[in-house]
Amino acid sequence: MITRSGRVIPATEVPKSSEVPKISEVPLEDAKKVVKFIRTSEYDIVEQLRKQPAQISLFDLINSSDKHREVLQKFLAEVHVPAQIEVNCLDVFMSSLLARDSIIFSDEDLPEFGKEHNMALFVTIKCREMMIPRVLIDGGSGVNIIPVTVLKQLHIDESQYQASSLVVRAFDGARRKVLGEILLDIYVGPAKFETTFHVLEAVGSFNMLLGRPWIHVAGAVPSTVHQRVKFVVGDKLITVQGESDVPICNEIDLPVRYV
Repeated sequence: MITRSGRVIPATEVPKSSEVPKISEVPLEDAKKVVKFIRTSEYDIVEQLRKQPAQISLFDLINSSDKHREVLQKFLAEVHVPAQIEVNCLDVFMSSLLARDSIIFSDEDLPEFGKEHNMALFVTIKCREMMIPRVLIDGGSGVNIIPVTVLKQLHIDESQYQASSLVVRAFDGARRKVLGEILLDIYVGPAKFETTFHVLEAVGSFNMLLGRPWIHVAGAVPSTVHQRVKFVVGDKLITVQGESDVPICNEIDLPVRYV
């Protein structure tokens, strides 16, 4: 090499090596561990990606997927929205459509006076073409109860009872013998239920009591807070509002109301 000043620098030779560097062999067991580690790492990444929400809009989804678009069109075609529905009730209506087999309660279900109350849940039902008010829905009762005085108003006498040896215990702990059982068709809202009642010679705050046997068979969810009971019949969510100071149905001429 010659620099600008004219100085000559001898070239340095790189020693040649005839030996090719060898690749060290990895034991088979160690190789399997490395592959397993790599696969596990990739699996963790995939799982993490699955947990992240997809950044895609509903419009993009129905544009890119024919199946999603067909399902959405079918759903909208089956939906019937009442023309007289109020704007503030539309969100509740849509929630009931999306939660077809679910029963939920929201603040929209609360009575006008809110939840600062201590009211039991009473509804009005229909039995033998007569409207019966003051029907208590009570999940604390293991039987459905009807007082004998109410049966007389329904023109049902003792000859129609079925024998029963059941003894029930009242709230005060007193034991009451059941006079018999009776099978009645009742309408709670638009839904019909074939219900077995136990007949008692008792005075209470109700004209009928629907306990756990009816609640479980109907798949009903009562809420004393919201003063209503909900259940699903077919593909429809039924909501029956509790009684308020203003009766929601015509009352039949029953004996002195139990208070």
